[in-house]
Amino acid sequence: MNGLNLLSNIEFVRTHSGASSAQTATGAVIDAANCEGVLFVASFGTVATTTGTNMYVNAGDTTSSTGHSKLADTTVEDASTGSNRLLAVDLYRPTEGQYVSNSIVLKTGDVLDGAIAIKYGVRKAPVSQSTSYFSSTAAYTTAVSPSTA
Repeated sequence: MNGLNLLSNIEFVRTHSGASSAQTATGAVIDAANCEGVLFVASFGTVATTTGTNMYVNAGDTTSSTGHSKLADTTVEDASTGSNRLLAVDLYRPTEGQYVSNSIVLKTGDVLDGAIAIKYGVRKAPVSQSTSYFSSTAAYTTAVSPSTA
């Protein structure tokens, strides 16, 4: 990890905002060329059905998701109903295209809180968190050997 803290070695990208209707929503396209992998995490307020709610990863050679193809073995499906559910896909060492995105399939009654991608194993550290994704939607800090308050 280049001897730096975790936040200096990963990059957050918000891929989806909230959604609550039956749909397949494709998220932001991420340049995966300069990292070991991308971890996609989707957070649900409610998963209403035991089949069909899922997330998968697409890849291609353009910055637009148009023309990207679904990658094999990247689909994760939530087979349970309930509140506060998470889906995650870890895309390690992607080889099919420089650009990746995640698609989330929502069924009637599902409530997606949002989704993020975490680029890890970056080859150029420290990473500056993108103001267009992370800094505009959340604040962050790094505490190095803090004392009690």
